[in-house]
Amino acid sequence: MGPFFSTLIRAQACGHQTAASDGTGRRWRERDECAGGQSLCDENAICTNTVHGHLCTCKPGYVGNGTICREPRVL
Repeated sequence: MGPFFSTLIRAQACGHQTAASDGTGRRWRERDECAGGQSLCDENAICTNTVHGHLCTCKPGYVGNGTICREPRVL
């Protein structure tokens, strides 16, 4: 899978940022886009912070792509 997908060896929290390393000696500042409403996720979505980004997933009972979540239409 490569170093990008490997487990973080060391992470140290600092507010909404984390100093992280992937075990190859490279370090970066990881920002929690989900904290404080910094993501573009819909209010009916769950924001999950990831390395170098975030994911938006609609909450149960809603459909959409995460940035737009709506109640499903009943036909």
